[in-house]
Amino acid sequence: MKRGPYMGVRTVRTALFLVLACFAGTAAAAGPSFMPGFPLRAGPNVMLMWMPFPGAASYNLYRSNVSGGPYDKIANSPANNYMDVNVSAEKSVYYIIKPVIGSKEGDPSPEAALKGIEPMKTPEFGGFLITPDNKVSIRWESNSKAAFYNLFRSETEKGDFKLLTSVQDTKYTDANVTMGKTYYYKVTAVDTSNNESPKAVKPYVVKAVQQASVEEKLVSLVKKPVEEIGSFDSDGLIIVRTPKDIAIDSDGNFFVSDGRGYVLHISKEFKYLKTVGEKPADFKGLWGYAEGLCFDLKSKELYVAYPEMGSIRVFDAEGKLLRTIGVPKPNPNTTSELQWAPGPGDVVMGIDGILWVSDGSYFQLVGFNGKGEEVKRIGLPREHKDRKPEDGNLVAQSLVAVNPKNGNIYVLEVGMQRVSMYDKDGKFLAHMGGRGALPGKFLLPAGLAVDENGVAYVGDRNLDRLQMFDEKGGYVATLVNPKKKDPSKQIQIVPGVVGIAARNGVVYYSDVSKESVVAFKILQ
Repeated sequence: MKRGPYMGVRTVRTALFLVLACFAGTAAAAGPSFMPGFPLRAGPNVMLMWMPFPGAASYNLYRSNVSGGPYDKIANSPANNYMDVNVSAEKSVYYIIKPVIGSKEGDPSPEAALKGIEPMKTPEFGGFLITPDNKVSIRWESNSKAAFYNLFRSETEKGDFKLLTSVQDTKYTDANVTMGKTYYYKVTAVDTSNNESPKAVKPYVVKAVQQASVEEKLVSLVKKPVEEIGSFDSDGLIIVRTPKDIAIDSDGNFFVSDGRGYVLHISKEFKYLKTVGEKPADFKGLWGYAEGLCFDLKSKELYVAYPEMGSIRVFDAEGKLLRTIGVPKPNPNTTSELQWAPGPGDVVMGIDGILWVSDGSYFQLVGFNGKGEEVKRIGLPREHKDRKPEDGNLVAQSLVAVNPKNGNIYVLEVGMQRVSMYDKDGKFLAHMGGRGALPGKFLLPAGLAVDENGVAYVGDRNLDRLQMFDEKGGYVATLVNPKKKDPSKQIQIVPGVVGIAARNGVVYYSDVSKESVVAFKILQ
C-alpha cells in the first residue's frame, strides 16, 4: 500500500526527542536552528521543525523563492514545528525563523534551503486491445521515477475523470466497459514522495468495439534463427533503466536512451563508454527526458529528441552539446487547433540531408535543413478539416526510420498497428502491417529500424516478436531465438522489444522487461 504524505510523522517525532536530549545544556545560537533533515517535503507540503529557542513564546516563519530574501512572513507558530501547505515542488524555497520573545522578534535562524524537484513526466499511452471477453486492455510508457501509476477514466472527453485504479504495472485491463461505447483515459506517474505528474490535456480515446480479424491473404510463418552475441545491462556502477531507442555510431558502438532522461554510450564489446545529455549542473529549469535517437554517419553527430522540451539536441561524438533545434507548431492557416505543445518523439536523417522529426502532438513529420530551419512537413496536421487517415495522414505516430538505399521514410503508428511508408519527398507509398496476430501483422508494434540493405525490422510487445519486411512492406520472416521460448506456445520469442537498430547483419534491441540491450546476429 502506498504511504500517504503524513504517515511516519510519529516516528520522526520520537526520533527528535533523542536529538533534543543531545542538545540539552548547550549554548543557544544567535537564532533558532532547524532540526537535522528539515525542511522536509511531504507530498505538496513542506514540514518545518526547529530547536526550541530559550524564552520564545512563539515563532514567526518567513519564506522566499530567492536565497537571501527578501522573505515574506507566512505564519506564526506557538510550537517549534509547522506545515507549509501547497508548496510547488518544482521551485526552490528558502526559510528562516525568528523567535518572538515578549513583544519583539529575536535574531533569525540560518537560512534553510529546499531545492526544487524536476517535475514528473506524464506517461504516454502505448496502445490498447479489445480482449476476446470484451475488456479494454490498455498500456502506457514506464517512468523510471514512478512508484506507481494512477489511471483515470471518463465517459466524455471533457467530463470528470475519476480514478479508476492505482497500479505499479504499466498496463491495466478495464473490465467495466460496454461494447459500442467510447471511453477516455488519462494516466499519471507518482513517485515515492507522492509527487504526481500532471494529467495530459488531451485524453486517450478508446472505442470499445470488437474488430474482426480480416486477412487479405494468409501468410505462412517464416522463421529466421538468430544467435545472441552479447548484451548490456550494467557495467560497474552504470545500470541501464527502462532502455528505449538505440542508434549505432560510425565505429560500431551504440547509444541507448535511458528512462532516467539521458543517453548511455556503450561499446561494441558491451562496456560503458560515457553518458550523454545529462542535465548540466548550472542549468536552471526543466531539462527534459531523452527519447528517440539518430546518429548521422556523415557528420558524426548524435541527434536526441526531447518531447517535453519540444526540441532536438545535437551532440558531437564526444557528447558535447552543439546546438538545439526547436520544433515549431504548424502554420495557423493549416489547422484550427494549435493548443498542444509540439512533441518530437523520434528523429532520423534523410539521405538528402533533411532531418525528419516525428511530432506526435500534431501527427506530422517535420523536415529541417542543415541550419535547423523548417523546410517540409509530411501529412496534414491534427484537427485539419480535410484530414483522412486513408489519405496517408499520420495518426499518433512515434518512431521514424529511413531506408538508406532509396531514402524512403518509415513511420510507426502504434494505435493503428501499422507502419506508413513515404518516399524521400514525403509522397505516401503504402501501409505495412495492420492489426492481427498472423505473420506480417501487429498487435502492439514497438521498435523500428531499417538496415543498409533496405530490410525493415518491427517489434511487437504484445506478441513478443520481431519481424522483417522487404522494401515494399511485404513480410519476410520472424526472428526466433532458440534460447528463449514461450512455454504456453512452444515457440521461440524475442521479448520486451522497445527500440531496435540494425547494421551488417547485427540487430540490437532494448528489452524493457529485463532492462537490457541485447545484440544478435541473423543466421543465414
